[in-house]
Amino acid sequence: MKRETILFDINETTLDLSPLRSDFISIFGHKSFLQLWFSKLLHLSTVSAITKINTTFSELAKTALEDITHKNNIEIKSNATDSILSKFANLEPYDDMLPGLELLKNNNIRTVAFSNSSNQLIESQIKYSGLLGYFDEVISVEEFGSFKPDEKVYFSAAKRLKKDVNSLMMVAAHDWDVHGAMSVGMGGAFLNRNSLYYNPNFIKPDIESDNMISLSKAILERNE
Repeated sequence: MKRETILFDINETTLDLSPLRSDFISIFGHKSFLQLWFSKLLHLSTVSAITKINTTFSELAKTALEDITHKNNIEIKSNATDSILSKFANLEPYDDMLPGLELLKNNNIRTVAFSNSSNQLIESQIKYSGLLGYFDEVISVEEFGSFKPDEKVYFSAAKRLKKDVNSLMMVAAHDWDVHGAMSVGMGGAFLNRNSLYYNPNFIKPDIESDNMISLSKAILERNE
């Protein structure tokens, strides 16, 4: 099936979180806490979606940080929290993103930024990253009142784009996001950043690559 509208996850898929490592090293003494924090953030967003808690991604990011500092008996100053959250809005894209997106756009593929970030945050992220001109649409799940991988947000995104859900493809570095999209009928492409693990119990992605350029080429080949 041709899929000429491609949705992209933003955090850790399109944008590189590594600049946050220095903050986590200064607070916790080890860079591994960055991934722990982000995993906790994703866990909280999933629980919020399932139990219909009305919150924002930024609020959950702060809560996740407070949670891991509390569990590790670490006191964190408010300015340190502010520093992390402000850096979250000012991340650079991975080096392969711009040429990968450009390849799709040059072949008349519609590209959409689709994130759990709030409207304000994703707008800041896309503008700062220099990718604004490479996305035809920017969509935050905030307008749908839930978070990925709630099926509601995938269907709502399709409705917003005036497309059948089966005509869309989701690109993400998170297996749960690819699986969530595919479970409602979207295509799924797993952008395997940093040798991430794909849960074998999830729906197998249509495409898997560790590089956005090769992934874009695979999307174009499937559309021939």
